[in-house]
Amino acid sequence: MNVENAYGWLLQLYPVAFRDEYGDEMRFVFQQVLDDARQQGRFSLYRTLVKEYLSMLTTALNQRMQAAPESDPRLRRARFVTRGASLLLNLFFGWMLIRIMLDSEALYPGSGGVWAQAFPFLFALPLANLMMLVAWRWERLGGWLTIVGGIAVTLTSAYSLIITGRLMNMDTQLMIPALIANALWLLPHLLFGMLFLSFDRQGRRGTILA
Repeated sequence: MNVENAYGWLLQLYPVAFRDEYGDEMRFVFQQVLDDARQQGRFSLYRTLVKEYLSMLTTALNQRMQAAPESDPRLRRARFVTRGASLLLNLFFGWMLIRIMLDSEALYPGSGGVWAQAFPFLFALPLANLMMLVAWRWERLGGWLTIVGGIAVTLTSAYSLIITGRLMNMDTQLMIPALIANALWLLPHLLFGMLFLSFDRQGRRGTILA
């Protein structure tokens, strides 16, 4: 997926009315900004992409809240807080991934780096976090995918831990508590997945009653 397609996908997070009115203009402006950044070098391009994507996520969240059809202000606030918290969690996990990739030998001395054994985990975590953003637009689908993604993250993390532990000759008595603690990966994804599913049910109930 190239950066233009990724931008188009992120536009789907905006309300339909907003996309119809401003979508083409936003694509045009993004393309102009992208062309300017490419001329200034790779660092400028990466910085611009991060800035533009984060701006889109926060703006989409704000537009969703303004366009929310539900009449219950408590549900509206709960959605706002949950989406904001899921964005912060994504940023935190993104920072963790970068740290693992850059400092793998320092974090796991003697492992020779964790690229090969941690690849499934390094793939599963950002994918699971992306599902939280999908749930901003499609709460039921995104909620289930977030839970499934959390299970995948837990399993791939356990696999990486076992392989890395063997390379480091980790004692079995230390490995078992580490695997138990590894289950904590599931908790945030399970929590957010259930919250999004709950919002979907409440939204459907409100629509029926209306």
